[in-house]
Parts: sequence; structure tokens; C-alpha cells
Amino acid sequence: MRIAVMEGPNDLRRSLEQSLHDMATQGPEKQEQFCQVFANALQFVERAISEEIAQQDQYASSLLRSIELTISVPEHQSPQQEADFRQAAQAQVHNSKLLSANAKRFGQMLLDVSRLADTKISTDITFEKTVQERLLFEPWAQSSFTKIVVLFSDVFEALRDLKEAASASGKAGVWVAPDSFERKTTKYWVPEENLPELLMTCASEAPFLVYGKTGRLSRAEDIPLDDLWKNLSSKISSIYFDSPSLALYKERIKRREGAQLLRARWYGEKPPKPDQPVFLELKTHHESWIFAKSVKERVAILERDMNAFLYSMDSVMSEGYAESLVLAATPKLKGEKLAKAIDLLIRSHTLVVRHKLRPCVRSTYDRLAFQSSKSNSLRLTLDRKVVVSDERGCKQGEQWYVPFEPYESKPDGSDRRTIPFAVFEIKLGEGQESTALNECIDNGTILDAAKFSKFLTGAATFNTVNHLPYWADHPAFQTFFYQASALSSSKLSSLRDVPYNNDGEISLTASCSSNTVGSRRDRNDRKSSKKVLPFLPQRVRGNAFVAPKKAVRIEPKTYFANERTFIQWVSAALFLVTTSAILLEAENGEGYAKLTATTLLIFALIIAIYAVGLYYSRLWLLTNARPYGYISHFGPFVLTSAAIAGTWVILRQIRLVEFQGYPAVFCEASFLFFLDSRCGHFHPLLHETSKIDFHLLPARKKLLRQGIL
Repeated sequence: MRIAVMEGPNDLRRSLEQSLHDMATQGPEKQEQFCQVFANALQFVERAISEEIAQQDQYASSLLRSIELTISVPEHQSPQQEADFRQAAQAQVHNSKLLSANAKRFGQMLLDVSRLADTKISTDITFEKTVQERLLFEPWAQSSFTKIVVLFSDVFEALRDLKEAASASGKAGVWVAPDSFERKTTKYWVPEENLPELLMTCASEAPFLVYGKTGRLSRAEDIPLDDLWKNLSSKISSIYFDSPSLALYKERIKRREGAQLLRARWYGEKPPKPDQPVFLELKTHHESWIFAKSVKERVAILERDMNAFLYSMDSVMSEGYAESLVLAATPKLKGEKLAKAIDLLIRSHTLVVRHKLRPCVRSTYDRLAFQSSKSNSLRLTLDRKVVVSDERGCKQGEQWYVPFEPYESKPDGSDRRTIPFAVFEIKLGEGQESTALNECIDNGTILDAAKFSKFLTGAATFNTVNHLPYWADHPAFQTFFYQASALSSSKLSSLRDVPYNNDGEISLTASCSSNTVGSRRDRNDRKSSKKVLPFLPQRVRGNAFVAPKKAVRIEPKTYFANERTFIQWVSAALFLVTTSAILLEAENGEGYAKLTATTLLIFALIIAIYAVGLYYSRLWLLTNARPYGYISHFGPFVLTSAAIAGTWVILRQIRLVEFQGYPAVFCEASFLFFLDSRCGHFHPLLHETSKIDFHLLPARKKLLRQGIL
């Protein structure tokens, strides 16, 4: 490969910079010479890339023909033959990735030199603009590279067909999306410059999925291969619904058990017509500890019925009406599938009525899908040009979505934002794994974006929220959320107890406000928060929290642990109460005994009040899935002080009396209560001790005579 030599870009860069230096030192007469050198460099790079692409096209086409010929002749089929073909295909994929990487390196080098030249030479057309217009700077969007990706998709699909040639089930069919998905989904961000390598990897793992199309896409006459994203991707628009108080957002960002999300989706550049279907999708999140999988269900209704679905005043949709809506959009549904669709529509409408859901956020993007037409075990989707926009302008009785406008023609503003990455999703069936995709994770081609949500991003961007998604702290997203988020500084919940790390616990620093007034307000809020509990460090982004990357799992045993802690605190209080009761049992309980008993009762009351407050505060934290605020800074001090006070009283009494009868009973009773109360029950000897007639004890009589008690 002509540009595969690693020194190529560096040599060319040195040559151009030397020519530019000569022009600067020898005068303006060298400008024309530099322009010619720069034009030759551009031409060299373009020609080298084009020639290499043409060679790869020819090789991939030849390999595809050889595989298909082997499939058509059964006697030529063998495991070794399939292995040889696969090895050749993988080697060619590696070469294509290398070509793309070198094209990117050459392009970046020429851009750097062009920017330097623009600072030294004044011309009508800038060098940088010339490079951007002429260089193959987005190879994955151009005709030649598009064909390579499609060819390799067909090559690897042919290899899979060769492996399954002996099976009648190897015949491809038209893929139909199932109504319910139960697959493990992981999400990743993809920088634009890494798309070529990822596309090659996806093509080797699964074929392109184009709805309604079968056979080899590289030979389809009705699918032009001049632009991958224009002709093979699907335009998808989704409108997410939420209440005015963002009830669904709050449930989803905390990842509570049973948290739901409702959206309406359609396909194509234009909004659906009244007689076209809109797909209602209901997502339900389930925690792993309840042994249920998160599920996405969908049902179609016609666009003209959306207003009635959203704004109906009926609290419960009748089965007959729901059936008419479902059959109007999908008349072929029957039996069990029809019953499930009706049930889903009724449940979705109930959710709308209960929370008063209205359009909240729209997401639009171009999607490429990779999936076999024979299986749902592996599905790869790549979303590019992801835009989230504000849908809160919809009014009841009018159109149920904001009037459509092509998102490519509208710049980012207060009501729309473009996600700074492409979004890649890997959906694997039970027990499935992909080595090639794992390599993309390891080498940094794709970046971990676990639980990334377009809905959460849009809702937090266009609404005032108290909790931001964890990616708000990523440098690429910091401008999204800061202006929209706000939180009253009077809430103790704005305090965090530990800084997070990059592994799902994010270390936060306060952002700068976009205006002076906002910045001053933020500083005041932070100061007032520190006055509440100054020893607790905060984890805030501007005025709002950044949620942890890893969900807080609240299992039943956590609530039981909170109750056990409460019982232990109460046991400590009862220990002091028992000690006080023994002191007050003395006849004419006055003087030192009465004062000490009263003091211990006050300590017991403080502990009991503190225990109740601690129990309910932690219960609130658990109920709201807060990952912070559980540390008790006062508790150890209070408990230790009470224990020391009680012990000191006991020792004081022992010093005052002779070691006869009463002190022995007193010490035994206190000791047994203290030990057994830690286990949450009372020792039976304690009950017997309480029945002793202290008036019959010799030590008791002696104390009374001496006036000590």
C-alpha cells in the first residue's frame, strides 16, 4: 500500500514546512512555488488513496465471487476452505483499517500545514478550506469507502452462508422486528474519526440490515452506493413523554425497580401522515436481584389516533376501543399477539393518565443496523448526527408534536443540541460474545457509555432538574446541562460524602456560569450549603447533582440492616434507663443517686430521639436511592459519651458501697442487660434480679443507716 509507510506523513510534512520556511525567509517570490508544492501534495494523497481503494474493491469483489462459487458447488465445500476464505477476508479488513487510519493521518497533517500557511500567505481561498474540500476527509461517507464496507458485509455473510450451506435453515428471509426484546444491551460513544474502523468491524460481525431487503447489497440495483449514510441508514425520530414534574425522568435516572419510559417512534425524514403507523414503545427497568429482565415492548397505532391516546380524559381505556386502535394500524394481528398489543396499549394509556404525560423531548438521528436476517442473537446499531430537541411547546388539542423541521438545516440553540459522539449499541443474546468488538473496546475505538440515554440527556438539557446524568461531567457534555440545571441550596441533599472516581464514581468540580449573575448565585449557593454541614464535601455540577455512573442497588436486606441499627440504638438507650431505674429503686432516692439517675435518663432520651431521626433519615435516603449521606458523624460521639457516663456511674456506686449483696446484684443486672441488649433480647436472670427485695439485703440496711442512700 503506497501510504501504509508510517514515515510517509512525517516526510511530507517536513517537505511542506521546509518549503513554507524558505518562502518566509526568501521573500514573496517563493509563494507561487509553495502553492505548487502544496497542490502536488494534495494530489499525491488523493491519488494514493484512490488507487488503494480501487485495489481493495477488486480484491473484495473477487473474494466474494470465489466464496459464492464454492457455495454453489457442494463438493468444493470443506471446513478448511471456509477457514482459508475467512483468513483472507480478515486480512483484507485489516488492510482497509490501515488505509483509513493512514488517510486520517495524512489529512490531519495537511490540515495542520494549511493552517500554518494561512497565517503566512494571504490568498483569496484559504489553504485549510482547500484541504477540507478536496481531501477524502470523511472516508466512511464517500462512495469508494462505502462500497468497501458493503462488500465486506456481503463477504462475511457469504462466509456464514458457506458454513451453513448444508442446512436448509440457512436460507435468508425478510427480517421482522419482534414485539418484545430481551437482550443485553451495552452502549458506547464513538468519536467521528473512529467510525471507519468500527464500520469495518461491524461488517465482519453481522451483515447490514435494511428493512425489506435480502440478498447481496453490493449488487442491489435499487440501492446506490455513493453514500453510506444517505442510502443505507434509516432516519429515526422518537418523542419521549414525561409529566410536568418530570416524574419518569426522576425514576429513570435513579434506576428504580419498575421505572418506565414511554416514547413514540416513526421512521423517515418526514413526520408520519395521518394514515401511517406510529410505534408506541414502553420500556420497563427491572433490577437484577428480582430475577426479571428489563423489557421493551411496542405497539403500533395510526398517527391520527395519537391525540386521542394522549389527551383522552378516560382514566382507563376500554378493551374494545384499544382493539380498534391496534387493528387500524396492524389489521393482520390475531390471537395472542393481538391480546398482548391491546394490553400494552391499555397499560401505556394508564401511564399517560396517571402521570399526565405530555411530549417532552425529541431525538432524531441516522441509524445503521447490522444483524443477520436469521437470528436476533446479535444486533449492532450505530447512530450518527444525534440531535435532541425540546418538545414542550405542544398544546392540547393541536398537533401532538412540535412542527417538523429538518434537523440538518437548523443550528444548535436553546431548543436543540447535537450529541458530540456517534452512539453505538451492542445487543447480545444469552451467552453471546464478540471477540472483535471486545478488541474495539480494548484499543479505545469505542468509549464506554453505560446506560447513556438520549431521553435523560434531552430532559436534563431543556428542563430544570436536581439530578444530572453521570455523563454531565464529561468535557464534551459540560455545555449541555449547566444552564438548565438548578437546585435550591437549602436542601441538604446537595451534599455528597465522598468524591467519585472515573470508574463509575465521578470526581466533580464546579463549572463556570455563562453569565456573571449566574456565577455569583452559584458561589452564594455553595457558601450557604457549607454553612449547613461544612464538614461534608459536595458533589455538584453547578447547582445540580451528577448521578453516579453505577446504579445504587437497594435490596430488601438493606432496609433490614437499617432496622437492626435502630434496635441497637434503642438497646443502648434502654441500658441507661435500666441503670437509672436501679438507682431510683433506692428508698428515699435522693441526693447523688437521684441526680445521677436523672442525668442518665436525659442521655437515654437523647439517644432515643437520635435513633428515630437517624432511622427515618436513612429510610428516606434508601427510598430515594441516594448513594450518599449515610455516614453518621454524631452517632459514635453520642453513644460513646452515654456509655462512658453509664460506666462512670456504676464505678462510682461500687466505690461508695461495700461489696455485699446489693452491689453484686446491681453489677450483675447492669452487666447482663448490657450484654443481652446487644443481641436484641433480655436475659432471663435480669427479670429475676428485678424481683429481689432490696430491703432484706444487709448492705442496703447499712447504707440507709449511714445516710448514703
